[in-house]
Amino acid sequence: MRNLVFFLFLLLSVPTKAQILQDNFEGSGNISTWVGDNCGLNTNFTNPHQVGINNSAKVLRYSDTGGQFANVRFTAATNFNLVTSALFFQ
Repeated sequence: MRNLVFFLFLLLSVPTKAQILQDNFEGSGNISTWVGDNCGLNTNFTNPHQVGINNSAKVLRYSDTGGQFANVRFTAATNFNLVTSALFFQ
C-alpha cells in the first residue's frame, strides 16, 4: 500500500516537457477521472503517512479484489504525444 501511494506520488509529481499530470486527491489537479478495473478504488482515502513531501491529506487507495487483471487508470484532458515525450519516471 505504501509503495503504491509513493509510486503514484512520484509519477504524478515529476515534471515533464510536454504535460504535467497531477492530482493531490483534494480537488486541485488536472486528472479528471480515476477508474479501477477489477479492484477497489478510493480517491478520498486519508493519507496514512503524511510526512515530508508527502503532505497531501488525501491519497488514492487501491485494493486487489482477486480478479485476473486489475488496473488503475485515469482520464486526462489532452492526449499524450509519446513520440516527443516518451519518458515515465518512477
